[in-house]
Amino acid sequence: MSVIVFFGGFGSGIQPFSPLVAIVLALVLPPIIAVATKGRYYLRRDDDGISLPMYDEYANPSGEVLACHVCGQDFERPDVTKCVAHEAVVCSLCLSTDKTGEHVLPARAVAPVTT
Repeated sequence: MSVIVFFGGFGSGIQPFSPLVAIVLALVLPPIIAVATKGRYYLRRDDDGISLPMYDEYANPSGEVLACHVCGQDFERPDVTKCVAHEAVVCSLCLSTDKTGEHVLPARAVAPVTT
């Protein structure tokens, strides 16, 4: 929408405000989409396969430091997940740049959503 506004698709009066259109849409549409879909497409996992606690008793990130088996760097506990292919941990950066998909946890069974 902001690109259309930028190129004058809605008239020249609103054209200078295309960045504001982008900001407003970015702030307004995600909650609307979440309510409309009832959170059905939110992919958050409640288990990342690691037995260590992610947070301490005060809800702060755990002080545990684990080494990523791909890059060898040390990361705090919330920044890693289990790699089932190698029975090790992988950091979020290596996971996001994984071209083969071998480090991704398998999909968990999800009960069908009833309306």
